[in-house]
Amino acid sequence: MTLVSCFCRTFRENPDKVAIDFCDKRITFSELDKESNKVANALIKAGVKKGDRVAQFLCNSLELVYFFVGVLKAGAVVVPINTFYKEKEIEHMLDNSGANMILVDEERLEVLER
Repeated sequence: MTLVSCFCRTFRENPDKVAIDFCDKRITFSELDKESNKVANALIKAGVKKGDRVAQFLCNSLELVYFFVGVLKAGAVVVPINTFYKEKEIEHMLDNSGANMILVDEERLEVLER
């Protein structure tokens, strides 16, 4: 059983239960399923294929979870990049991970543009 199949089973069996309680927001498994499907479909449309590596350089947020699950649903591999890393560490991760795409929030975008 894969991690994605475990997620999908949980989504199917518990659609109305709270999956995430974050900053006074409660997201159900059904909502998580829908949002992560949007991410997966967007990634596939952007050319992400099974086995591709997708880096995530995001702060702790609901979007981080949506993107994490969405990357897995797209068949790709998540490459998490710690938001406390300095430029050299980020560069090392990107150079050595094989990631061909990076998901980044607006706050961290300027770090990557340097």
